[in-house]
Amino acid sequence: MLIFLKMFTRIVLLLIVAASYVTAQTGSSLYVEGNGKILEGELIDKSVRDVNGEVCAGLVIVSDLTGFSYDSNNGIVKLNSKPGEDFLFLSPGERVVKVYKTGYKPLQIILNEYGINLKSGAVWKLEVTGEKIGDLIPINIITEPAGAVIIINGENKGTATSHLLKEGTHDLKIQKDGYRSISEKIDVSSSKTLFTYKLIETEPMLAKIRSNPAGAKILLENIDKGESPRDLFIFPGSYSLKLTMSGYLDISEQITVAENSKNEFTYTMIKNSVTLTLKVTPADASVLINKENYSGQKNIELAPSRYKIEISKSGYSEISDFVDMELGKPVTRTYTLEQKTGKLQVTVKPVDAKIELKQNGTIINSWEGSNYLRAVPVGTYTLAAQKAGYKTKSKELVITENQTATIDIVLEPELTKQINKLTDQQTAKANLPEMVFVKGGTFQMGSNNGGDDEKPVHSVTVSDFYIGKYEVTFEEYDKFCQATGRTKPKDNGWGRGKRPVIYVSWHDADAYCQWAGGRLPTEAEWEYAARGGIQSQGYTYSGSNSIAEVAWYDDNSGNKSHEVGTKKGNELGIYDMSGNVWEWCSDWYGAYSSISQTNPTGPSTGTYRLLRGGSWDYDDYNCRVADRGYGSPTGNS
Repeated sequence: MLIFLKMFTRIVLLLIVAASYVTAQTGSSLYVEGNGKILEGELIDKSVRDVNGEVCAGLVIVSDLTGFSYDSNNGIVKLNSKPGEDFLFLSPGERVVKVYKTGYKPLQIILNEYGINLKSGAVWKLEVTGEKIGDLIPINIITEPAGAVIIINGENKGTATSHLLKEGTHDLKIQKDGYRSISEKIDVSSSKTLFTYKLIETEPMLAKIRSNPAGAKILLENIDKGESPRDLFIFPGSYSLKLTMSGYLDISEQITVAENSKNEFTYTMIKNSVTLTLKVTPADASVLINKENYSGQKNIELAPSRYKIEISKSGYSEISDFVDMELGKPVTRTYTLEQKTGKLQVTVKPVDAKIELKQNGTIINSWEGSNYLRAVPVGTYTLAAQKAGYKTKSKELVITENQTATIDIVLEPELTKQINKLTDQQTAKANLPEMVFVKGGTFQMGSNNGGDDEKPVHSVTVSDFYIGKYEVTFEEYDKFCQATGRTKPKDNGWGRGKRPVIYVSWHDADAYCQWAGGRLPTEAEWEYAARGGIQSQGYTYSGSNSIAEVAWYDDNSGNKSHEVGTKKGNELGIYDMSGNVWEWCSDWYGAYSSISQTNPTGPSTGTYRLLRGGSWDYDDYNCRVADRGYGSPTGNS
């Protein structure tokens, strides 16, 4: 009896030492209470984005403990903390979050096991707590042979024999390769702390795991076994199986691998999304769903939730709506935006003139004489009036919602003969090249579709003036050099004659104009003439919207200049104002003003002089009538 007591005392001491070791090494456990809950209507700061630029998802950790720290597969993007609640900003699609606290074992949370599917802009809540050391009882689980894997309450404890558990019933599973698994419930109390098991040898069995569609991730006892379809050799026993796949609901069940059985496990994955079918008129309207852009999409896959739909287009009244998406219940929504309109009152003289109302170059409506339109969609338009024997006149107008725009047009008779005579003083100079008369008028100078120096678009009025029909040629400029003793500029070996002169500084260009009896045009005069003056058709390039018709530029020039006048002229019969060679203007280069101006001459001083029109070696962007270039007045162009 004495010997037995000594042996028993030794065993108890060993168990106590082992339990103390476990307590010191492993600490208490953290665990999740219940499943995740999506927080409907909870807003997330959408300025917080992950490394891929995507708006984050949110996970709120609620606990009766404090002092947590966190990690995840893709890293915690941002953490906001307050007592009892931590707000984690995570990458959309994040699968695992790890929780750390001093004195506790790390907790790895596989989110989809708790029904959580993180998507951009969505916020979920999860409760985490921990057991207290005083509530735990040290136990020992002994297996023969040793080295079996111990799984308690679904948590893999490895091959350790000593553990800390609360008093009560627990699920125990014992696994070891080559032996049959053991699954049973154990009752732990202060008087029942030792559990011994003898394992029975067996052979592994072939288990076939399939899914439709294929490619689902297979987790067997929370261990990654690859993707379906998959064949595995598994020892007989009961196992927890989970199939998970992005965009589909997880499948979790207990499977039994048995001897003398086919052990085939086939599953159909169910989509974790609902189809939202949108029918939107007009079709090019902007569609936002929870602030994400879905414009142009008709069939949209969304996770079950509540969504806000916002549909808008310039010139139309906006629509805002909410839709609840439930699994297995596709939704169809039809939206028609109501167009905003205003009124247009037009009077014209002569009264039988033909009127065309255009928007972005497309004729929206046409008629003869005066008219009153009561439902014109809001926007910017061009109104053109024409009649045989009269000059065509165009005006820009803006239609505003519920307002009436009034336009009065009086056409001017065409002159009985072309105005091509110059003043007596100008004709006295035999060196003056062929000129074109430009009737003065008012136009919108600049562009909202170009560089910053083309803005703001502003109203400019210019008086009548003459401008060269062609760019100044070598033939004309060489006479000037011969008369003044200047050195003739080089021609790059391309020939002289009727090619436009190149390598001429602003000062030399200005001197030539004075010698010839004229002057350099102002920038406003140049752009007005390039646009076609009062006969302007609103073209992007001088005389056409097709640059190849009117300009030599980098795509068609062969990287050299060409004789003047070989391309189509503009509305005034002026050639090569787009492409071929850059053209000097008299102004200093400077910023535009938004104030309406008459005959502006630019800044009084500056560093650079204006260049206009583009060149043979520039692209179509630089050949637009609104494009502005500049250069040193002493440099050559």
